[in-house]
Amino acid sequence: MKVLIVGGAGHIGSHITREIREYKKDWEIIIGDINYDAASELAEEIGGNTSALKVDAQDIDDMASKFRGLDIVIGAVGPFYRYGVPMLKAAIKGKVSYFDIDDDYDATKDSLDLCDEAASNDVLAIVGLGFTPGVTNMIVKLVSEELEKVDTVRTAWVWTGIDPTEGPGIVAHYFHASTGEVPTYRDGRLVYVPALSEPEEILFHKLGSFTVSHVGHPEPITIPRYIEGVRDVSNKGTIWPKYLADAARLFSELGLTSMNEVQIRGMKVPAREIAVRLVMSLPNIAPPETLERIFEEAHEKYGEYSLFGAGLNINVKGILNGELTVYEYGVVTESAARATAYPVVAGIKQYEEGKIDGKGVFAPEGALDAKSFIKDVSKAMEIVYKKSRLGIIRE
Repeated sequence: MKVLIVGGAGHIGSHITREIREYKKDWEIIIGDINYDAASELAEEIGGNTSALKVDAQDIDDMASKFRGLDIVIGAVGPFYRYGVPMLKAAIKGKVSYFDIDDDYDATKDSLDLCDEAASNDVLAIVGLGFTPGVTNMIVKLVSEELEKVDTVRTAWVWTGIDPTEGPGIVAHYFHASTGEVPTYRDGRLVYVPALSEPEEILFHKLGSFTVSHVGHPEPITIPRYIEGVRDVSNKGTIWPKYLADAARLFSELGLTSMNEVQIRGMKVPAREIAVRLVMSLPNIAPPETLERIFEEAHEKYGEYSLFGAGLNINVKGILNGELTVYEYGVVTESAARATAYPVVAGIKQYEEGKIDGKGVFAPEGALDAKSFIKDVSKAMEIVYKKSRLGIIRE
């Protein structure tokens, strides 16, 4: 099997590269990255039949020419609102199976709209195969297979904001998800609500309570597409420590996370790009005592999860044996990057085993077997759940 990971030397991409190599020692792995030196260094570190290739994730024609003849391409370049669709279009043009970790709602919607084009080119693509979306969607699918009817789905996430290895793509994604109006599925239809609205307190397994609000994510776009009869689907999230979450909210309220352009020394630059650069520069410009306090407070509250961790809360309500029943799943990981990377391996495993039928573009819950997927990803995260019966439903 010949596999190319676009962005394979990046924050999440390097974890995907390592997980793929761990999964299959004999596969040919190509680390495709705009940073050829970083890709070469990682290829040498990983060893085996691993090589580097310079790839520009915005150049569709160049990517397509490099994708031809491969077995699998994995898209790991964020933010996906910028790179997701070009990578998928290149895979379709290059006629190669494609998997990615797309976590932007608009890119996901645009990618799913390419389903017929992919199918006509005999291409299978699965988008959003990460921690959230990915694990969230598949847990919902797992529960839906037990329930007679799914009524309400609430997915929520909390993420470290102090991981020193995070790249600008993750910061840009969070600002994008926190800006303008974002999708939620309400009363059987897709609607848009203000980002960071309707805050609520949610208890996350091993991490404690967090105030989460609506953020722009693919779950409200994809889950109603595949889970028949669902009435409400929402996705809410935040980052820790609260100090940084509050700062991000202020940035959003002031328009600093928008794509409106700011003129600087004769150049027009989107405000979001300036905000991302400011955040990425904090280790160099913030007072050392402030940074120390942020890290100490986070470690005191979240322990081994503080620096690299993340958590999910998935709440699914529906009918089971005539009773209103609620499933609540808690997921926690010490490594958000690995928890985002490992689901790709679980999906590719099902692909390699011939368990995925059809061609086209799908979200994970539209193509993968839920039971085996959750069993596989539990190697990279802790998953717990409880089931509560609320009473008999009468006509």
